[in-house]
Amino acid sequence: MKSNLTIFANFYIDNEERLLRMKDSLESMKGILFERYVVNVRGSFANQAVDYLKCNIKPLFVYSLESKNGWFFDTSKLLHLIKTPYVLIWMEDHICMSPETINDVVSDMKKSQADILTYTFWQNGRFLKRYSKIDQIDIGTISWFEHTVYLQKKFKLNSYLIAYPSIIKRNLFEKIINYGNEGTWSKFTPFNFEKLPNDIKWLPLKRANPKRELFASIDDAHGDKIDTSLQGRGLYPKRLGRQSYAIPKNSSYLNMFKTLIRFTLRHIFNKD
Repeated sequence: MKSNLTIFANFYIDNEERLLRMKDSLESMKGILFERYVVNVRGSFANQAVDYLKCNIKPLFVYSLESKNGWFFDTSKLLHLIKTPYVLIWMEDHICMSPETINDVVSDMKKSQADILTYTFWQNGRFLKRYSKIDQIDIGTISWFEHTVYLQKKFKLNSYLIAYPSIIKRNLFEKIINYGNEGTWSKFTPFNFEKLPNDIKWLPLKRANPKRELFASIDDAHGDKIDTSLQGRGLYPKRLGRQSYAIPKNSSYLNMFKTLIRFTLRHIFNKD
């Protein structure tokens, strides 16, 4: 059976825990029908990750590109390897909860010609409330609507227009990558892939929403008071505390941290 899906990743594996999570994530995705995996691995554990992927995925196109030009540039070098209508952007710290449903979701997205679907942070169903005021068309495993500038302004939607953990049309994925790195994040991270609610130049989009939980984060509660991550639900071991590289290069938190370090050093070296 021909698949309409490429699974893509350009992730950073820099310790044993991230490597273990990548392995568990890959294992959870075994039921997904795919045409190929296209993967770039960075970080100090890249070699171990690449060896594991080579032993467990076929067909696989795997690289370890990490140029001074950054994540978007390196990803652009892999675009020619994506041949399918849709791309699933794989995050190594998310576990697939229903791989067979993914196949039906991709099929329904193709039938409706949907541009994008966010596949994670279900939050016990609260995910669906984001667009609950908007009329949507049901088709199998998804619902969809034309996400226009008018709807964005009318309902003051505050979720990302484009989220990184998505199943996305290949041509939209390529457009974002070729547009390049724009925003507050370091060029060595993928975070500027995501488009904020006020970045309306990316509209209109035909947006699909899943009817059930497809993936779940291992340790990210997504700002919720109730921890709906897998660790919060007791479904994944807590071997290591949460680590995140999602700190903007111009972040006030980062500046605050630098100020604290400078203050501490002055206190130490000026002490009588």
